[in-house]
Amino acid sequence: MNIAELKTQIKSNELDNVYIFIGEEIYIRNVYIDNIADLGYLKQEMPTVADVFKKLGANKLINKPVLYVIRDDTDFIKQDIVVWQRLEALCTSGACKVILVYNTLDKRSKFYKHYEDTIVNFEKLSEPILIKYIQKDSDLDTAQAKDLIKRCSSNYTLCLLELDKLKMLAQVNNTTISKLYNKAVNDGVLIALPTAELQLYINAVLERDFAKAIEISKMLDEKTDPPLKVLAFLYNTFEALFSVVAYESGYSFKKNESGVNFWAVKNAEIFSFKWQIAEVRDVMDYIQSVESGIKMGIVFAETAMDNLAVLFMTIQLGLEIRNSK
Repeated sequence: MNIAELKTQIKSNELDNVYIFIGEEIYIRNVYIDNIADLGYLKQEMPTVADVFKKLGANKLINKPVLYVIRDDTDFIKQDIVVWQRLEALCTSGACKVILVYNTLDKRSKFYKHYEDTIVNFEKLSEPILIKYIQKDSDLDTAQAKDLIKRCSSNYTLCLLELDKLKMLAQVNNTTISKLYNKAVNDGVLIALPTAELQLYINAVLERDFAKAIEISKMLDEKTDPPLKVLAFLYNTFEALFSVVAYESGYSFKKNESGVNFWAVKNAEIFSFKWQIAEVRDVMDYIQSVESGIKMGIVFAETAMDNLAVLFMTIQLGLEIRNSK
């Protein structure tokens, strides 16, 4: 399901019982959760679907419809279709709705295939839309807005966080955001662009010179290029590469339809012939799994670069990436 279809359902108040929300745009994702709750539901954040089952089993009479929001319940993904259908049936009888939120899902999984029609992917917004939103919320000119978008890897949620910094600075200094923008950049207040070393690392990966990439990774300074930053820039690069490879393979009609910025696409174009679309997609999934693991506390940040090295060697040997996870 795309966002336009979800918007239509909300507008007509004809909702599905269960939704799966995925994607990087956390802010937009949360806006739609609130829009659904505003239709007359009491929003309740629950730790797991098992807790929702207990709630629905205990409450025979529900005074007000409830919207249950569950984030990153990996145990529910591992269940079978009987459990998934039970949740759907309870929602129908109990006049409630459920939104399961994940950063990413494996498209090959039974869970993804079962819920495919109700999965909404909140992908990155296109550069023109991001510029429009940023300028609506600030007085940044177009060049400054583009610079901010590049620094935030086209992620609107990150752009908003950086704008909050600028707003506070502008208020303290009794000036406008646009007037202090360059100073904020020079003072290191905003997210930095890739360092020269990180760009060399990314280019070596794109070139498939994995031995060189691993050597460069050993020289990266964790203070300026911490693992999460490396993962973010690498993912953004492969998202751009996916856009190019999909276009050149005939799977899409536009190189930029994934919403990545123009600069990233142009940087990836010269390497596209070296990659198969399935490889690019699998690399993106792998990077997301490592990043999510770090954020969830199940992967140590200091092992991230080693994980990437294993990934590259797996590709070099021609093995399936999924087997290296």
